Amino acid sequence: MRSSMFHFGAVGFFALLVILAPCHRVTVSSSRAAEEEQTLLSAGLSGDGPALLAFFHARARTDLDAQQLRQLLRRFADGPQEERNQAAAELLGLGPLALPALRQTANDLDHPDLAQRALRCLPWLEGPASSKLLIAAAHTLAQRKPEGAAAALLAYLPFALDAEVIAAVNAALIAVAAPEGKADPALLRGLEDALAVRRAAACVALCRAAPPEQVPEVRKLLKDPAPAVRQRAALALAEAHDAEAIPVLIDLLADLDAQQRQPIEEFLTQLAGEWAPVVNFAADDKIARKIRRDAWAAWWKNTNGEALLEALREHTLTDEARRKVRDLLSRLGSDDFGKREVASRDLFALGRITLPQLREALKDKDAEVARRAKLLIDRIEREPAHRLPAAAVRLLGVRKPDGAAAALLAYLPHAEEDNHTDEVQKSLAVLALREGKPEPALLRALDDERPTIRAVAAEALIQSGREGRAACRELLKDKAAIVRMRVALALAVAGEREAVVVLIDLLTSLPAEQAGQVEASLYQLAGETAPEVSAGTDPAERQKCRDAWVAWWKVNAKRADLTRLSAQPLLGYTLVCNDGRNRVFEVDRQGKERWGIDNVPGPVDAVILPGNRVLIAECNASRVSERDFKGKILWQRQTNAPVNIQRLPNGHTFIAGQGHIEEVDRNGKVLYSINNVPGGVLAAYRSRKGSIVCLTNNGQCLFLDTTGKQLKSFASGHDSNCLGGLDLLPNDHVLVAQPARNKVAEFDSEGRKVWEVDAAGATMATKLPNGHILAAGRNTSRVFEVDRAGKVVWEKRYTGQVFRVRRR
Repeated sequence: MRSSMFHFGAVGFFALLVILAPCHRVTVSSSRAAEEEQTLLSAGLSGDGPALLAFFHARARTDLDAQQLRQLLRRFADGPQEERNQAAAELLGLGPLALPALRQTANDLDHPDLAQRALRCLPWLEGPASSKLLIAAAHTLAQRKPEGAAAALLAYLPFALDAEVIAAVNAALIAVAAPEGKADPALLRGLEDALAVRRAAACVALCRAAPPEQVPEVRKLLKDPAPAVRQRAALALAEAHDAEAIPVLIDLLADLDAQQRQPIEEFLTQLAGEWAPVVNFAADDKIARKIRRDAWAAWWKNTNGEALLEALREHTLTDEARRKVRDLLSRLGSDDFGKREVASRDLFALGRITLPQLREALKDKDAEVARRAKLLIDRIEREPAHRLPAAAVRLLGVRKPDGAAAALLAYLPHAEEDNHTDEVQKSLAVLALREGKPEPALLRALDDERPTIRAVAAEALIQSGREGRAACRELLKDKAAIVRMRVALALAVAGEREAVVVLIDLLTSLPAEQAGQVEASLYQLAGETAPEVSAGTDPAERQKCRDAWVAWWKVNAKRADLTRLSAQPLLGYTLVCNDGRNRVFEVDRQGKERWGIDNVPGPVDAVILPGNRVLIAECNASRVSERDFKGKILWQRQTNAPVNIQRLPNGHTFIAGQGHIEEVDRNGKVLYSINNVPGGVLAAYRSRKGSIVCLTNNGQCLFLDTTGKQLKSFASGHDSNCLGGLDLLPNDHVLVAQPARNKVAEFDSEGRKVWEVDAAGATMATKLPNGHILAAGRNTSRVFEVDRAGKVVWEKRYTGQVFRVRRR
């Protein structure tokens, strides 16, 4: 008994630590679901609900008497198929407890059929196969969602084998936490479980599955006696925009060591943005921890709701302010020098709200007015005090003061000037419900004369639930195509099929860039059944494309899986690594720069991260850095000549250099390192299945495990020793640029070429959701997009060599 209790305590504590890491939704592709279904069948475990429930309940057992085991073996050998499946599930679920009996049964010469069945079970009870089986069972249970799933998963959690199994169980708990929008009773009971690991997991699952307002019981864990549970509860609630959780997180800073504080400080720093207090000192004693806590407490006190609203008002152009700016602009051309100076001073004091009118003044016939307008624009854009921190917008979604939604809507026309449009949309989505009803300010905005206001208000309301969606359906007939598009996309993501018809009709009426966004969503929905067409720019091509999708929808309307649509469709922003000019920047659909970072030594790869951050491989500095959009380094890792980077779902960073591959955690600890890859490393990525895909100097594509062992290889046709040239697709296919052939080729994971397209001069390429290829030509300083027929549909040229481009 002592040994089993020790096993439980050790694994239970490990499980709690894993719960403290970010949890991710169960998003299983059809191919992966089929693969996991096969795993269950290979083990002799049925994938139906009752068998999976029995499996997880059995894995939660700590003892078993001989009589029970004999009865289980008899059921395993005889009886109807359903009963035999149930017995197999229980035997597999018992894990190590069943090993002696199954080994004996596997050697039973009198009953060869039974021996064969036992022999099939044995490899799945321990080692890597056991973890694989548990992960497949958790994912399948999350998809099936039988009654009792939450109870079974929660019962098993303290006995989970390793970090990957624990992550799969936690993700499955989130998937089954709130059937039909109501909290599962087993999870509500779990909030009061004696084991900390179960309390924490239940809280996280409920917070992720439903707003805390619908399950107020989760807030009780903010006062849990276990600091680790308080931490996880507070983080989960804070991520759900619950203001009560923030002071709890801040108070914990005085009690936790550096490693335990890390997830809290990372969350608070991302939330606070430019307002984050600087408390980077080496000391970690009791006084140092209190200093940290007090610094963050002061931040929270000063960012109260009224202060945030006032900051937003100062950056919102009212009718009165617009008239004042117009009057001041007229004085810039005064004959009186003193009046011109006073007008310039007053315009500068008003800040960024004057920029749209100042830009119009650049065209003024009066040269003095145009000159002063240009000077003012330069001064205002350089002045840090004139910028509204994004945290002001973000925090309004947490603080939720009265009038927040109205203030954000009023600020929205100016948000683009500050690159805050995304933050406004996110906060409005959080504020879309007030006391369980749609926010009145958003309902009023549905009739606003400005299309952008109507669209943003509708998107927020659609995310809020049934009442919000009902209020927005009329906008599917809006006079503005852009409003119809955004509303239809949001409704389609919410599962409303009539919205897909509107999206298809829009293919002929939207500008090319926006039609591309619709097309990308349709391809995402259709998957491999998508018609072989592209919208293009010619009216006849557009009509042909629309007709093809109409025909597709006629066949697939009832069976299309709308859950495949992303809640965050492609924004159309293109990230460019210009290593010739040591710059990383992002442009919108029209090519206008949204933000840029200069003086980055040899940027050869970059990835956008949540919270307006970017991860950059700086080849010439032998460094990987994580920065904000202003270039401030938030995290870095020195490593020799990095080529590719990935931020993995578990928060680790995968790095491929010219002579090595490694994975590091947030603290820089190396989890594995591979050196001396045969043929060198031009590019490498880690697949979702765990293997590493590497492109070598001699054009070979290698599949490696994390020890460096070669699993398989194939000739990729890559005909240049230029770094890069490889991209890994979500379905584990490999995309390879072949610049000498002016082609980009796609290979499956076995090395079979499944597709290729013309792409003149492409040295690096990635595949977009609509099947198009986005490519960079390093020797031509060219960024371009080709459709599936190889036709160029978008193109930009830059000064300096362009190494890598991505789109989000």
